[in-house]
Amino acid sequence: MKSIKVVAIGTVLILLVFFGVMYLKERDADKSEEVFFEKAEILQYREEEQILCFSWQGQQYEYSAAGIPENIENRTADIATREHFVVKLSIYKEESDPAIRVLITNAEAATYFHEELIFSAQQAFTVISNDGKMVVDSGETFRVSTDSLAINETISINFPDESNVSNAIFEIEYEKNARAYEGSFTIERRQEGLLLVNHLPLERYLIYVVPSEMPASYPNEALKAQAVAARTYALYQMGEAKYADYHADVTDDTACQVYNAQGTNDKCIQAVADTRAEVLLYENAPVQCTFFSTSCGVTTDGNIWEMELPYLDGGAVCRKDAQEEENLKEQLKEEESFCEFMDENTSGIEAAEPWYRWQVTFDLAQLRERIEEDIGELTAIEVTERGSYGVADQITIYGTKGTKVIENQYQIRSFFRLNGQKCTRSDGSEVSSDMMLPSGFFYISVNDDDTHQASIRLTGGGYGHGSGMSQNGAKGYAEAGYDYKQILNLFYEGVSLTEWR
Repeated sequence: MKSIKVVAIGTVLILLVFFGVMYLKERDADKSEEVFFEKAEILQYREEEQILCFSWQGQQYEYSAAGIPENIENRTADIATREHFVVKLSIYKEESDPAIRVLITNAEAATYFHEELIFSAQQAFTVISNDGKMVVDSGETFRVSTDSLAINETISINFPDESNVSNAIFEIEYEKNARAYEGSFTIERRQEGLLLVNHLPLERYLIYVVPSEMPASYPNEALKAQAVAARTYALYQMGEAKYADYHADVTDDTACQVYNAQGTNDKCIQAVADTRAEVLLYENAPVQCTFFSTSCGVTTDGNIWEMELPYLDGGAVCRKDAQEEENLKEQLKEEESFCEFMDENTSGIEAAEPWYRWQVTFDLAQLRERIEEDIGELTAIEVTERGSYGVADQITIYGTKGTKVIENQYQIRSFFRLNGQKCTRSDGSEVSSDMMLPSGFFYISVNDDDTHQASIRLTGGGYGHGSGMSQNGAKGYAEAGYDYKQILNLFYEGVSLTEWR
């Protein structure tokens, strides 16, 4: 093991590598020179001798330094180098950054399984299979298909430990996609096709989630709130083990939170770094930290998933006192009060958002085709039960031969899927797609333009499930001067913001 001494100049550590021996040299680094960030593994700290042992660039080193924290083993250091000089050494606990396993879905086919995968990279990588280990050179491709592997066979793909971190990026082609990924991969052959799982540190995962879930143009404090929410939600999902059968913790789509839809950017990387390891806890456990795009002025509770979650209690996005909140929670369950709220409450912090209010019209005959049961011709549809803060919990469909009841926000929104119908938003813009009804906050009325009463109009507000943090609400509060901690406290009740270990 090489022995060196390190002199701290202010808070900067200076080293020079020369013929395998590290010499001390004072250095006024030119800030215009490029800085490279690399990883060093802390091996041991001998307290009596004040010697720190670490591994860097495939070799082991020792240096003398006082003031090193206790329990230093199993930590990692970020080393910033400029030319041959180390200009910064930051030590942090490895356990604050656990690995996460992300199931990469086949969005084109709406399945977890792939038919063919093509890997390439700017540097050599290794493929480990039942046949042994092979190296794929820089610029070459590695192709795997359902014909390549036997059922239940698994291969792993990764970069060597000594890889240049800045080039340790895979380019993967699958279906009609080609995306860049960090980390390593496992591919398992199942009867249905290939399962592709991305393994990488949680904090690196987050820099690809935040920009996929929130535009980088949003204020920094909103992005930091999103980073904490995403980190907390990921840890919650890791504890749930919902995807254990696929050897994964989360998926890369909206079933969990969107990952790597558009790469990353400096603002989102900074938001993750500024909140490193910070999570929301309730009774010492990560919360189910849900979030959605836009509110209608209120949020609802966890009962939309048939779960009693004290920290997801719902409320007015522009907060009121406790008694007003409780009154509003019950008032909006009444149809008349809810309709008045949707028609009159147009000045909230999200009022400028296009999805704050919307309208869509459906022909009853069109909706009849979506019902399997023979209930005759449709005569009317009503919201017959509302949940916390007015979200639709049940609708009843009346026909000439009978009735049909649909419960649960997701099922209701699926029934009212647009299927090409035009949805007019509050800014006058129109959206036509195959998406579900934008939210579960709506009321139904007779279409005034239809003298034969053969159609209905849905007037609603918001976009998304409506429970937890409204992302556009976070944006509005950040623009109003709130910091990310204050924003999170608005949307999650009784939680504590803690550094996760």
